[in-house]
Amino acid sequence: MQCVKISEIRHIKLSGICCTLAMFLTILNLACGYQIVGLNASGGKKFNQITYYIEEIYNNTADRTITPDLKQNVTRFFSDYGSLQPKQSATYKLTVSLNEYSITAATLSSSRDAVTSNLTVAYSFNVSDAAGTSLYSKTIARTQNFSAGNSADRYERNLYETFISVTEDLLSEFKNDFESDRN
Repeated sequence: MQCVKISEIRHIKLSGICCTLAMFLTILNLACGYQIVGLNASGGKKFNQITYYIEEIYNNTADRTITPDLKQNVTRFFSDYGSLQPKQSATYKLTVSLNEYSITAATLSSSRDAVTSNLTVAYSFNVSDAAGTSLYSKTIARTQNFSAGNSADRYERNLYETFISVTEDLLSEFKNDFESDRN
């Protein structure tokens, strides 16, 4: 005959109670109609979610090397929010223009090397309805400080990351501003 310690029996009872409690809470959540925020009962997007068809993304700056990154990041931003739709099913048509992309040295070391730089970015957003009536037009700008790094590769990487970050911030600001009166 094998002896069972009392602590083992308590452990078995506690783990059984925990499993039962976890199952009960899961069933309770499902029975109460718990759903993921932003989805309706059928699992699709919210009925009043604003969607966009991006008519054009312009780079009005002298630096043409950023055009592919610009287009990719603007498109990805709206796609990640589930706000990008084909022309015929979108709520609004959007045109995005990059009007400023400038870099200035902000802090110089004693040897006159740049330690930090500033990136200034300005976008114009123009929104129209399906009929082409202009509903919104605004330019938003931001200046962000970034580390120059100690090599050309590091500088380029920091500049790129800052550009992406500022772009996402300005796109969020536009989206929140435009959609705040429409929801």
